[in-house]
Amino acid sequence: MLVEGFEYIVKAEGSAGAIVALNEDGSIVSSSSTLDSLGNPNAKKTTISNGKIYYSPVIVSLPKQAVDFTKGYANFALLEDGSVWSWRSHEWSAQKESKEIFIKSPKKSRRSIKGCQIK
Repeated sequence: MLVEGFEYIVKAEGSAGAIVALNEDGSIVSSSSTLDSLGNPNAKKTTISNGKIYYSPVIVSLPKQAVDFTKGYANFALLEDGSVWSWRSHEWSAQKESKEIFIKSPKKSRRSIKGCQIK
């Protein structure tokens, strides 16, 4: 089934409330029922026919191309330069210094990973 807004996908992960996908061009696209999961606070809210709210697919705001990602309580992206960026729950994303409950825009993790992929 074609999911609108997701094209040229090389990897996708989803749950009941969110989809995160890596495009072949290195961009990450997300869609969710909550703004907190998207990694882009500029997403547009949509109400569908059954009255439920969701946010249309958006490009996650990252400074470089991604080579891999993982989705969970916190979402992580491994970028082409070896840096790791995270968003969503600060408690699970190694961003403990954040006072926010949710990280709505990706923040760089303190460490970089060279020659590794997220598993």
